[in-house]
Amino acid sequence: MSSVVLAIILTYAVIEARSYLLAQRVDSAGMAPDATAESEARGNAIVLALAAHFRAKGSYPLQLADLVPDYIPALLPPVAGTRTWRYVVNGQRDQYQLSFGDGEFHYPAHFIRSNSSDGWYRDY
Repeated sequence: MSSVVLAIILTYAVIEARSYLLAQRVDSAGMAPDATAESEARGNAIVLALAAHFRAKGSYPLQLADLVPDYIPALLPPVAGTRTWRYVVNGQRDQYQLSFGDGEFHYPAHFIRSNSSDGWYRDY
């Protein structure tokens, strides 16, 4: 088989594989990009509520439910991964981490936002 024919076959295989993955609408971590984007948008509303709570009280709440109804009308869950938020606040209540993802504690892949980050980032 000539190298040109082999290159054409390999190119076709790559195109087919890419098309298949796009058709599945799932990224390498197993989460649909649309669901990830929607989850980030829902999380951004929570981040704004957390910031408002911090401005008003000088600390972050012990739990997300403490934001409702004064800072956010409702806590909409993420639509990606386990469909739950993981919220951790430190003992001084001046730092937090909000995440969603797969598995226990949202590992192996999850998306994180904290008071010290400018946006969502992915951790594997």
